[in-house]
Amino acid sequence: TPAGTTFTVTGNALSQDTVARALDRLALIPALSEVSLQSMQRADVAGKKAIQFTIVANVRTAGGNG
Repeated sequence: TPAGTTFTVTGNALSQDTVARALDRLALIPALSEVSLQSMQRADVAGKKAIQFTIVANVRTAGGNG
């Protein structure tokens, strides 16, 4: 994996708790490091109140650095 490779997740959730759980679960993946919430904002999605979010993480290199 080239140095500086990032992994980005964007999505919608119905609560901040759901976003927090997604962050926690992504942080458990050994291939990812420095998992963090990049942005979060309220939005209307399909007529429902939702939260749009973006989570970013670094992808670890084959040598385990990242």
